[in-house]
Amino acid sequence: MFDGRFMCDWKSLPVEIWYQILNAVIDPPYVLDTVIDPRGCYWRRQDLYHDKEAYAKAERERRALRLVCRSWQAFADGQKYRWIIYNSHAEPKSARQKLAVEALEAIRAMDIHSTTDMESYYRTIGKPRRIQFPVASVAELELLQNLITRLAKKVTTLCLECPDNYRDEVFNLLITHQQVLPSLRCLMLTQPTCHATPLRAISAAFPRLTGLTMSRCDLVSQPADDSISLPDLESLYLDIPTLVGLRPEGWHMPGLLRLIIPAYDMGNIEDVGLNIVRLHGSRLAFLDLTRRATGRLPIEFWTWCPVLTELAACFSRLDLGSMVPATHPLQYIVHFPDAHFLLNEAKEDGILWHNIQHLPPRFENFIVSYTGGWSGFLERLNIGYDRNRVEEYFRRLSFVCAEKFIRVEDENKLTLDEFLQRNFESVNLN
Repeated sequence: MFDGRFMCDWKSLPVEIWYQILNAVIDPPYVLDTVIDPRGCYWRRQDLYHDKEAYAKAERERRALRLVCRSWQAFADGQKYRWIIYNSHAEPKSARQKLAVEALEAIRAMDIHSTTDMESYYRTIGKPRRIQFPVASVAELELLQNLITRLAKKVTTLCLECPDNYRDEVFNLLITHQQVLPSLRCLMLTQPTCHATPLRAISAAFPRLTGLTMSRCDLVSQPADDSISLPDLESLYLDIPTLVGLRPEGWHMPGLLRLIIPAYDMGNIEDVGLNIVRLHGSRLAFLDLTRRATGRLPIEFWTWCPVLTELAACFSRLDLGSMVPATHPLQYIVHFPDAHFLLNEAKEDGILWHNIQHLPPRFENFIVSYTGGWSGFLERLNIGYDRNRVEEYFRRLSFVCAEKFIRVEDENKLTLDEFLQRNFESVNLN
């Protein structure tokens, strides 16, 4: 029988408890987080933090809640515009762009000198937590300024990567308005040309960052006196063509867990990328050297990165050099295949095959990352290579990994054996 002693009087629940319950209902998993779980395979999970469909689903839940009663409507309206995605090149009638424009219009209409208007701030505009806003015109720079000066108090994530014409203006806007961004934890932006030490400026303005991405296209040396001092930083992505000029000896980022940097000759102690790993690899769980890295990893690499579980590079170019220590926790290799290196990979003494033999006994997954997965890679290979040769390459990769009980799959978790069965099994290759 049902025991009435366990019945709950919902009317007596404090408002704070209701807020927690309703927040849980409309919370999109991952996309508003600023801290990433270091366990498991980050390469596969990283897209979850940018999942627009997950946010759209949460928004549908939010709109449904506002139909229940006035108090729930007030709560739901206060959670509007949590993720603003603006892009002037997007389809104007797309749902995301329409929402962004609607939010910007509401912000522009606010009277910042009116106490009443500011009190209605959360009811009318909501609490933006994440803003994605590339600036490509003077008008958009003004829109961004309105957005930051009027509505940035709760913002935790800012993506301000933009064309070269406005990267300096955006950077200056960001730094000069640091006081209105007290909650900022993740920042993505284009490196400016107007500031001699942008990393130092960012560190001073936003000392509590947990994630920093800085991108740039032009190939220029970096200022030697630029440096990072971010004690809470967990993820650093320097998406720039060269690190030459930087001196990371004085950088302070003791909490670093994920690092993506351009590295070149990893066998050269003068390589800045290698030096960053040597100095700041003690807590790294994920390291991406991009597909540019060449040479041979020094044997000390595994002591520099004692807890590394995931290593990404083009392993047709980068040589692990020697056996990964049996006690090392490495679990995932992310290989960026280069179609131009297929002839090299197919050779008996190719770097790729040596690398697979050097993986530790308890190694789990060899992930081949290519746009479109196995199918995209096959399409690219079919352009320049005989189909027999392509199948031979795929089957050898499967065989060599099977000998070490390593699972080979693309980033969509489709195994190589499943792919072979679907695409080559029924084809007469004689």
